Amino acid sequence: PVYASARVFVPSCFETLLVQSFYEKLTPVICEKFVCGQLGQTFQQVDLPRSLHGSRFLDLYRLFIANHVLCIGLYRSPYKNSNALLPYVYISPPPEAICHEGDKVFVFGTHQLILRTLSQAEFCRTKVQQKKKN
Repeated sequence: PVYASARVFVPSCFETLLVQSFYEKLTPVICEKFVCGQLGQTFQQVDLPRSLHGSRFLDLYRLFIANHVLCIGLYRSPYKNSNALLPYVYISPPPEAICHEGDKVFVFGTHQLILRTLSQAEFCRTKVQQKKKN
């Protein structure tokens, strides 16, 4: 559970990467781009927009990809109906996975595009609330 919650890393997880990099020359390049960034793009963890609490991962993915930001997975917080005692990393969840309050999102893109996507999600939530009042 501690490993799945990304609180510790073990040396053996790097062994696979080293073996893959021997046979596949692009593996180190891809890892470098994720860690160091490329053309202003970086790998970030952001809070799940409030407008997407209770929505499907597919909806979250579509929102980010429409803004040229790659959504890789979730950092899941334990919620009432789960058996998880600790938060955990959920990479490439199925499209129908439900996003919960307290989840965080792993994204890859420029800081400006990520901020724009988050503000669009907030704007959509505000518009939906206004329609419900009318």
